[in-house]
Order: sequence, then C-alpha cells, then structure tokens
Amino acid sequence: MNRLMNRMNENKQAGRKSLVCFLTAGDPSQDETFQLVLAAERAGCDTIELGIPFSDPMADGPVIQAANSRALANHVSLHDVLALVARIRQESQFPIVIMTYLNPVMSYGIESFAVDAEKAGVDGVILVDVPLGEAEEGLVLLNAHNICPVMLAAPTSTDERLEDICRQAKGFLYAVARMGVTGAYTDAPSELPLLMERIRKHTDMPVMAGFGISNPELAKSVAVYTDGVIVGSALVTVIAEASDRVGAATAFITAMRCALDEV
Repeated sequence: MNRLMNRMNENKQAGRKSLVCFLTAGDPSQDETFQLVLAAERAGCDTIELGIPFSDPMADGPVIQAANSRALANHVSLHDVLALVARIRQESQFPIVIMTYLNPVMSYGIESFAVDAEKAGVDGVILVDVPLGEAEEGLVLLNAHNICPVMLAAPTSTDERLEDICRQAKGFLYAVARMGVTGAYTDAPSELPLLMERIRKHTDMPVMAGFGISNPELAKSVAVYTDGVIVGSALVTVIAEASDRVGAATAFITAMRCALDEV
C-alpha cells in the first residue's frame, strides 16, 4: 500500500470522514502553494489534490480556469509541480494526488511521468479526460510505480462502466456529485444518493464526492452518503480573495474538518 491507500483505508475503518483539498499548483506562486499544502495538513486535510496548470481544463468551471491561467502566467509546468511535490516530501509524508489532463502527460512522456512522479513522492493520479478503455498503458505504468489511479464515476456512468471503474480504481473512487463542471454550489447534489447506491454494488473502497462542495453544512450533508468530500473551487476562491492566504485557507479547512467530524 502507498500513503494514499493507507490514509483512506485507515479513515474508513475508523469511521472518520476524509477531507481532500484541491489546489492549483503555482497559484498564486510555487512558494505559496508549498506553504498552503503544509497549512492544509495542519488544519486537518487528509490528502492534497494538486492540479497541473493547463490551458484547456474542460472539466473545470471559471474559478479553477482562472487559477490555471494565473499559474500558467507564472510559467508553472508539470516538471515544476513534480519538483514542488519533492520539496513537500522533505517536510511532510501525507498523501498527494495529482490531477491533470492527458496533454501535459503526453508532452512529458507517459513512462517518464510515472517514473518521475514516483521519485517525487506522488501517491495518486487523476487523468480527467482519459476514457477507461484508452487508459490501459497508463494504468499499467501507474500501478508498476506504486501510484494509485484515482478513477471518476459520474451519474451518467452505466452499470457496466461503473463495474470496470471500481475494478481499476485505487486509493479512492472520485464520485462526481453533480453533472457539469467544477464550481462552488450551495444546493445539495440530488444525483449523489443514487450514484452511491449503484457504486456500492461493485465496491466497498473509500468513495469521495467532489464537484460543488462549497461550505461545511453541504460537506456534512454529502458525507452522510460517502466516505468524505473533495473541496476545490470554494477553497481556491478563498485563497484568491484573501490578503492572508494561508490564514484564510487554514480557517476554511478547519471549518470543513470540524463539520465532517460531526457526521
């Protein structure tokens, strides 16, 4: 097992809801991302999801699109993000998942990416735009280098596809809580209970829900059905609007952690 599998499984067995926090690497800077990651761990985050800056993040809404643009303006590349992970590993051993699209990985080289990600200390990878049927080479390489392929399951996934996704996923399964792009919503995702019912027919692995988890009350209502939540756009917004970015992120994550501990 790697760090991600250990943390997620330990939390599930203990009945503790896991909290995954998304940050776009390099927004507002590499140094501040480093500080934000360490602050997130101290505030009770269980896993960091680092987004690789990309010019066409099709699954993301305007908040994370803007964060990608800011990071790209800082010339942050996949090489830079792996160097950031290696730097974090000098201070922390808590789980790190990389979220990216296929294009940056293809440009880097799939095998080189798997090798270098393992060396840097990456625990899991989410490849957002790679259909499962076309992911065989990547899955083999990630597994060979002890990196969990974190798979996404959506309300539109067929039962046959859900079965395949659950069989291939490691670390945790990412349940897309609502259709559309990422963003900070205030209403509960109505599709989630049925999706979780369908997922549980195929696996008992930890399932985390993301897309639109914006505040502690919403996190609590979602965590009733899942093993935890993934918070992205709302946290990115808090950071972008704050003068004390680390302080604001810490307060936001602490509130989320406290809410999940009440479930």
